[in-house]
Order: sequence, then structure tokens, then C-alpha cells
Amino acid sequence: MTDLDKFLNEGAISTELKAVQWASRLRYRQRELDRQSSLIQAKPSMSATSSVNSEEIDDITVSRRFMENKLRLPQLEVPAFHGNFKDYPTFWTTFNSIIHSNPQLSSTDKFLFLKQALKGSAATLIGTMPVIGENYEKAIKLLDKRFNKSGCIADLLITELERLPRAHDNASSCRTTLTKITEKLTHIECSGVPLDNGRMWRRLILSKFPDSMSEKVLCKEEEQGRNFSADEIVDILERAIAMKETISLTTEAFQDRFSMNHPSHPSQSRPMLYRETQMKQNREGSHNFSSQNKCKQRSSCICGSHGHSVAQCPVFPTPETRRSEAAKRKLCWKCFNTSHKSSDCKVLKSCPKCNKDHHSALCFADLVQVVLLDNRASHSRDQLTKALILQGQGHRRTQNLSIRNRTSDRQMLKNSTCL
Repeated sequence: MTDLDKFLNEGAISTELKAVQWASRLRYRQRELDRQSSLIQAKPSMSATSSVNSEEIDDITVSRRFMENKLRLPQLEVPAFHGNFKDYPTFWTTFNSIIHSNPQLSSTDKFLFLKQALKGSAATLIGTMPVIGENYEKAIKLLDKRFNKSGCIADLLITELERLPRAHDNASSCRTTLTKITEKLTHIECSGVPLDNGRMWRRLILSKFPDSMSEKVLCKEEEQGRNFSADEIVDILERAIAMKETISLTTEAFQDRFSMNHPSHPSQSRPMLYRETQMKQNREGSHNFSSQNKCKQRSSCICGSHGHSVAQCPVFPTPETRRSEAAKRKLCWKCFNTSHKSSDCKVLKSCPKCNKDHHSALCFADLVQVVLLDNRASHSRDQLTKALILQGQGHRRTQNLSIRNRTSDRQMLKNSTCL
């Protein structure tokens, strides 16, 4: 019983404490409500206006922070201008948007940004002007007078448009040509030249496309009974080229699918093991064929016969006639084949007699030796003949001398007898 009483007492105490806390909270909230009601009754209009303004400010602040956190816009940079009058309109449009029309910048600051962006001849034009606010407008007028050549830009772009090559009759070439024409026409229109429905623009645009593309534009004009402007002609060409690209892609996809289903070579649809075995057999067959071909080339004579060797050929018996026939028919001087030169021949080696790129039957080495031997033999015969001649001449002289001696002896004997 003591524990139960103790527990009940603790529960009663905690309940009383909670009741006291809630009662104090209710009294505090009641006082706050009374104060707010008194303020509202005292200044109803002022409180309403301030609450609305605070809510609007809070909404604007929240939305601004949300956009700043969500979007991080890149910083814009002023492009450099090097003095090319074709680039001046683009440069001035960007510079005007970022610097010239910015109210937070002074004239001096704008002049500094301008000098920083100018390069080359444009920088030289205003290079000597002092950087002060009064000279900024003078520099702008000087640049505009020097480089603002809208008419010249249009003439230059029209000349470039006339020099464009004519497109081929395929989707890729027509798309490239139309992109270049659209770019130049846009630039021409920005320079102040109107793109009306004159015949000059139609002729200039249609002359850059195949007849099949030009025919579609002319048929459309004939149906509607009027001349199209340059923009309308470009739109018709755009649709025609898009259709041409769709047809080209569809045809290519069909061809790819057909080539996958029907391989051009029958070996592509066979198993890999069979293809490797077949390739090995083909290599062995080609090796055997090359060996047989080499044997055939070696056994063939220059006259085309296989019954005798080249050295024993009755048709061309000498190396000179064999060389003449090989040169006439443009044959290899080693194996007498027409598929390669003697220096590239892999069938036979060089001549064993002179080690040159020809067959041994075409070699002049033996002939040179025979000629040398003949020369030596003829030289020996000549020397022997000369010796015999000299010897004969000496023998005749001796005989004549002996005859003379005998004659003189007989004459002396006769004289002595007479005495």
C-alpha cells in the first residue's frame, strides 16, 4: 500500500505541474491576442499596407535568391575588332549592348573598354586620342565613319554568293550549299539590302542547286501564279532537302540490313572453324601452286619449249640472240617470265659466271674468253709467220751469197787457166 500511495502522489504532482504550465501558456497567448487586436483597431489601414508591402518584398527577395542560385549566367566579353569592315556590325552590336548603353559606366570607362577592344588598324585610328570622357563620342563617330560600310558588305557578300560552287545531286552536298546560302542571305539582309521577290535572287539561289531541286521551286511558283521571295525559296529548298535526307537515311539503313541478312561472300555465313580451315588450305594450295609455277618457269626455254634447256635452244643458239629476244618480249633475264624484272626475280639466282642479273645462257663471259684465246692464237700465228718470213728471207740471202761466191770462184779459175 505504501508503494501504491507513493506512485499516486507522484502522478498527482506531475499532473498539477502540467496544468499550471498550460494555464500560464494560455494566459500569455491571451495577452498577445489582446495586444494585436488593439493595434489592429487603432491603425487598420497602416497595418494592412505594411503587411502587404512586407509580403511583396519577401516574395521578391525569395524569387531573386532562387533565380541567383538556379542560374549562373556567363560573363559577356567584348569581342576584339581588328579593322575588318565585315566584322564591324557584329562588333558594334555587342559593344553597344554591353558597354555603350550601360548607364553605370562613365564616358571615360567606356573609352577605356573601347581602346581595349580595338586592334590593328582600328586601334591605330584612335591611338593618339587622349583617354578622357569628352573624346569618347568623337572616337565612336570616327570609327562609325571609317568602318561602317553596309553597302560594301552587301556587294561583297553577293559576290561570294555568286562564286559558290553548284551542289551535287545528293543530300549532303545540297545541305552544305543551303547552309552557306542562308548564312550569306541573313548577313545581306542585316546590312540593309531587302530580299524581295526579284528575279535576281531567284536566279542566284536556284543556280547553286541541281535541276531536280530548282524544278520543285518553279513548279510551286507556277501553281500559285506568283514569284516567291528569297525566304520562300529557301523554305521550299529546306523541305526538299529534308525529304532527300530522309530518303537517303532510309536507303542506307535498308542496304545495311540487307547486307547483314545477305552477305556478299558465302564464307562470311560459315562457322569460324570452317573459315580458318579453308584459309589454311588456301594458303597451302597457293604455296604448292607457286612451287609448281617456279618449276614450270625453270623448265621453260626462252622460245617457250620444255623439251630442251636454254643453253641448247636451236632457235636462239647464241647469247646475243637470246638477249635480243628477251628484250623484245620484255622478259625476265633469269626465268623468262613477264610478271617481274630481273632485279626482282625470286625464282633463280644471279649468273654463276659473272654474278649478274641474267641466266647463264645469256652470259658473255665464255664468249669473251673464246675471243681472247682466238686473239692470242692469231697473234701467235702472226708472230710465227713473221719469223718464218724472216727466216726465209735470210735463207735466200745465204743462197744468193753462196751463188755469188761460186760464180766468182769460177771466173777466177777461168782467168788463171787462160794465163
